[in-house]
Amino acid sequence: MMPAQQEKGTVSLAYLLDGWMTIEQEFWVGTPSVDARNIEQDGVFLAVVGAQLHGLDHAMQAVERNASVIIYDPAGGGDLLAARLKKQIDIPLLALTRLSEKLSEFAARFYGYPSRELSVIGITGTNGKTSVSHFIAQALSVSHRCGVIGTLGWGELSDLQKTINTTPDAVSVQAQLATALSQDSSTVAMEVSSHGLDQQRVKAVEFDAAVFTNLSHDHLDYHQTMEAYGEAKLALFKMPSLKFVVVNEDDSFSENIISVLPPRVEQYGFTRQIGQVKAQTVVILNQHLSEQGVSFDVKYQGRQVHISSALFGVFNVDNLAATLTTLLAMGDSLDEARIKLKRVSSVAGRMQLLTEHLGQPSVIIDYAHTPEALKLALNSLREHCKGQLKLVFGCGGNRDQAKRPLMGDIASKLADQVIVTNDNPRSENGEQIAEQIKAGAKGSASLSIELDRAKAIQQLVASSTSDDIILVAGKGHEDYQQIADQKIPFNDAKQILSALDRQFEKATKLGAKL
Repeated sequence: MMPAQQEKGTVSLAYLLDGWMTIEQEFWVGTPSVDARNIEQDGVFLAVVGAQLHGLDHAMQAVERNASVIIYDPAGGGDLLAARLKKQIDIPLLALTRLSEKLSEFAARFYGYPSRELSVIGITGTNGKTSVSHFIAQALSVSHRCGVIGTLGWGELSDLQKTINTTPDAVSVQAQLATALSQDSSTVAMEVSSHGLDQQRVKAVEFDAAVFTNLSHDHLDYHQTMEAYGEAKLALFKMPSLKFVVVNEDDSFSENIISVLPPRVEQYGFTRQIGQVKAQTVVILNQHLSEQGVSFDVKYQGRQVHISSALFGVFNVDNLAATLTTLLAMGDSLDEARIKLKRVSSVAGRMQLLTEHLGQPSVIIDYAHTPEALKLALNSLREHCKGQLKLVFGCGGNRDQAKRPLMGDIASKLADQVIVTNDNPRSENGEQIAEQIKAGAKGSASLSIELDRAKAIQQLVASSTSDDIILVAGKGHEDYQQIADQKIPFNDAKQILSALDRQFEKATKLGAKL
């Protein structure tokens, strides 16, 4: 069925439901939404089965906001709820089985398949998705407009709109792609989470490219096993629209990715292995980390160039290499890609360096919240560090508990001083989370507990010198603490800057007395 002509922002419901359901009487509907609070005049409320409630539990709110139709999943008690609602409302209630799986296609139809007019680059992996997506957008902005969708928000880098999830719900994804297209973006770099793939939030997105960063222990509270976690990631690389992929060849999971690729998909990669490499593989050589940042050489198809950056961390070498390789895959020469890479700067909450005054410690904020990410961050910063390496971190409540002792073990072995603190304990007891982390440290004297995150930061800053590096890990860009059912304003960067100012003021007063 061909797309129906839109009239004043409305679309034929028969067209939207074609192949799933026949509509007896044709009518036009407005913007779809899975959130009853966001329904606009004549909009479609898509009532899916939630983890605790059915979307129909919020149907009256959608009606009050002048929804024109409600489409619901009959599962999860949906039919029973609908039978009750039909006595109270006068708009159509339409049952559509497995609604969640159809949301992406439904929304794509409504918005006119925006991804077909864009070059959409999907970035997936346990760590590095945010940095790589932003690096790609920064680099591409030299020549054209590029949007992002991910953890830090969606839109253009200069004007990001907040998102709840790394990969938004299926309807929001299509709406955001449509907005990018309307704003003359030609490319969108999108973080693609395992949850988003498993829940088919991007099913109807026509990706041109997919980038794989790495795979390590995370999200097992959801996926249960690493095998299931990996399988979810593979869905991105099975997309029929793919033209090329970029993979971290040093991660063993890249072999799984390559095994599922259709022959027509071009393969690009990056590696530190200097043996025999593929024609379209970037080789990282002569890596060096210093107090000024990172530097390294890349060799590609017989040519070698030098790259330097003010970014911190060995994994940012990987992130830069992934970005460079993506630019090459998009048609840039090595020299063109290198020049564009010079535009790349740190991303909020991702190895973000905070300093205030000479003679003070370097404080780094990073989102690292998995064992592998924490290990990488600490090992990388050790190479930058002249003095002591100190750490503030915690683990989120109502999330994967298996990683807590693992992270305690890593922290106690790789940092000189560790303070375990709160990091969104949610409904769990913060003290119990901290004790689970501490158990992995096996009695290490370097690890202590201070649940007040502000106090923990203050304590380490006050006791550190200019040669020391402090890593504040776990929350990154977040501006809140989730404690029980309360979202309390809290920002690591603000707390760090405040602590640095206090240290400076104290040192100044002592100097004056002397």
